[in-house]
Amino acid sequence: MNANLKIILLFLTTTFISCNKRLQTPSANTTTYIPVSVPLPEKRINDFAYGSHPQQTMDIFLPAGRNTINTKWLLMVHGGQWVAGDKTDMEGYITLLKSKLPDFAFASINYRLINGSTVLMPTPEEDIQKALAFIWSKSDSLKISRKTVLLGESAGGQLALLNAFKLASPNIKAAVGIKSPSHFTEWYNTAANPQIKPMLEFITGGTPQTIPGIYTAISPISFVNPGDPPTLLIHGDGDGFVLTQQAILLADKMNQCGVINQLNLLSGEAHAFSLNAQLQVYDIIAAYLSNSNLYR
Repeated sequence: MNANLKIILLFLTTTFISCNKRLQTPSANTTTYIPVSVPLPEKRINDFAYGSHPQQTMDIFLPAGRNTINTKWLLMVHGGQWVAGDKTDMEGYITLLKSKLPDFAFASINYRLINGSTVLMPTPEEDIQKALAFIWSKSDSLKISRKTVLLGESAGGQLALLNAFKLASPNIKAAVGIKSPSHFTEWYNTAANPQIKPMLEFITGGTPQTIPGIYTAISPISFVNPGDPPTLLIHGDGDGFVLTQQAILLADKMNQCGVINQLNLLSGEAHAFSLNAQLQVYDIIAAYLSNSNLYR
């Protein structure tokens, strides 16, 4: 073998060994860490404070497998004529809806209750705004998107609808008002139930004649505009407390403004729904909020 051929073979052998070393897999003594994505478990957080007042708290229900892309917020507001009630009043809704809406986190909130003197309207409305800002600020750390639906029952429905229309936030994708007042001056003037006028005077500090600006400012119907979020209204057609006309007036105003809405009138139902009607309410809500077009 001539000298030149030996040099060539030596060069090729050295190059192969060198390249082979670079391609070697880790030895048996080398530990390789492969990141594994584990779905987040279901979690509940009780009495999460969103403000400094003792009533500014919420309970949060986080679904398993949540993420910041697909998981939405459903902020729930209890009723009680603005003077009573508690966030735990909405747990029936949460229990029934979380299996129907698995891609939602639920936040059920308390707010400052009106006492007729130092706390009047619009204090509860301000607390809903504060609670919304809080959950949006915590969305990334809790692995939830900022896409939000506001849902309330009776007095809570008024607060949910009012903020959905007033705030005009791109984070608010839909609103649900269940047997909710929407036009307070009309409600006061047409009330047949003797409890209504004293209640409205207590929460506002006056009448539509003495403080008309407050009655306008707390009425969801005053703030309906084109581009407002799609809205679901559910009301009993025999409601003698929050008159059925309240829902009809609001639906008419949304129709005039081109706001997507759905009004469900439950036949024969008063302000306190029967069990069968309440179960129907859960199904109506789940069907409405399952529409993925709402969350674009």
